[in-house]
Amino acid sequence: MRIGFFNNIGYTLLTFITTYIIGHLVYGLISGGSKSSTKSEFVKNAIGTVTIIVLYSTFKTKLITINIGFFLLFLLYWWHNRPKLNTQFKIDGKIVLVQLLILTILYTFLYLLLFGIKERPYIWLMIDHTLYATYIDKLNAIGVEGKESDLFFKEPVRNIYHFGELWYTAFFSWIYKHNTLQVLYFSVFPSFLTTIFVGGKALTEYYFKKNKSYQWIAPFSIIILSGIVFYFPKSVEFFSLSWGNDTILSCIKYSPLTILFIAAFFYIIDKNFYNAILIMLACTLINSATSPAVFIGLTVFICVLFCLKDIKIKDTLLAFIPILLIGLFIASYAILIGVLNKKNLSFDNSYEANFSLTDKLTDLLYYKTFFNCMIGTLIKFFKRPSFWGTSVIRREKMGYGK
Repeated sequence: MRIGFFNNIGYTLLTFITTYIIGHLVYGLISGGSKSSTKSEFVKNAIGTVTIIVLYSTFKTKLITINIGFFLLFLLYWWHNRPKLNTQFKIDGKIVLVQLLILTILYTFLYLLLFGIKERPYIWLMIDHTLYATYIDKLNAIGVEGKESDLFFKEPVRNIYHFGELWYTAFFSWIYKHNTLQVLYFSVFPSFLTTIFVGGKALTEYYFKKNKSYQWIAPFSIIILSGIVFYFPKSVEFFSLSWGNDTILSCIKYSPLTILFIAAFFYIIDKNFYNAILIMLACTLINSATSPAVFIGLTVFICVLFCLKDIKIKDTLLAFIPILLIGLFIASYAILIGVLNKKNLSFDNSYEANFSLTDKLTDLLYYKTFFNCMIGTLIKFFKRPSFWGTSVIRREKMGYGK
């Protein structure tokens, strides 16, 4: 069935405008009402996206959501930055119109991928997208953060998953009362890509100040290439089963992570490493599958900064506090939903008791995993000869020990 071009474009524009307004209000409260720039426009879109995810999921699940961790991150941000509340809300109409034009171009591009010269919705749309649509419908219908139902449970099994983009889509699907898959692909996806494009343009403006044309062309590479992952034809036997085609453009679940990566990179450029760490920790809540990689990566990142004398010992210890708190939060949340899942078992208590020891051991694995990611990485890092060599070289260059 062919879907008309204009069937969803109204929803797409409304999705982006709603996100922008919410982000603009929150940004205006804590930023001091600074002058509009490409970077500030990106931050507004990113804040609006996260705000919708957190507030709607908290409301719908009655606080039983992994996104509660964002309140902890916000408290850490507030404690470290002490932002002053501001009441000036100025919108630059020209910048907004440019973003809406980019949104329309990306919407048209995604539409043509499905209904171009030849209709191929079942070729381009990954099976994952249809599964996401069913998960989103369940989020709206039941308010339980879980992927699927189970024969032995009275309600859907609670899971840790990449619920970020699913909650974002669920909010607009609930508002529009429209086909969920169409909202996901035609409204949410273009909005994410537009935010990524704006963030990419802000980065190219920083690195290529004189090349104006490159500032508009380069951001598309972020969407197409997805970092270091390039496109390989599936017709080539060697790549037919690979993840080589899993770019932002082919899989929507990478979009919120890319937005957060760009935001964190801006803080790294400004040498505001604490805020960059908070942003990267947000990835573990938006997409919990990234948790081990984020914890290990941040631990190494902090150690390298310390070795290069970019941060002092006090700042180093301070940087580990949010990692420790979020790691313990995720492990504790995983245990909580495990307890709730056991309560919803259809078995009687005597049958359930046979698994009590196994469940307790499984619960401990969450903490063990976090310990390995953070403490284990620290031990391995400082045991490496390269650490001591880097530290000595850096100290000699800075004139220490003479």
